[in-house]
Amino acid sequence: MAMITRFAAKVEIKRRRLVATAVAGVFLLAALVFAVSAVWLALAAELGAIFANMICAAVLALVGIIILLVGRPRRLKAVPPVATTTAVPPAAPGAPVAPVASSTLFGEIMGAFAAGSELGRSMRR
Repeated sequence: MAMITRFAAKVEIKRRRLVATAVAGVFLLAALVFAVSAVWLALAAELGAIFANMICAAVLALVGIIILLVGRPRRLKAVPPVATTTAVPPAAPGAPVAPVASSTLFGEIMGAFAAGSELGRSMRR
């Protein structure tokens, strides 16, 4: 039951952050609109309304293109597979064979399980 309570508390915190971010976004958007309006008024007084519109549109389009380029997913380059074993030269006939030390998948899984169990125990204390 405590696990569900903690999960519900985390969801509530995420929801509050999301609402706060949305409200902040609305206010920042309004600030941007007023800033563009002020720039347009200043440019219109100096260059005329048509040139002020063209300059504001060009700047906003450029910012939008930059945001789209930055936000698009990157293509991942294919990484060649890494050899996990090294070639061992064949032993001479009649020579004793030395044991090869290698970690097995089972050993790695058990080590990860033990580390996770210990971490879980330390968090409950």
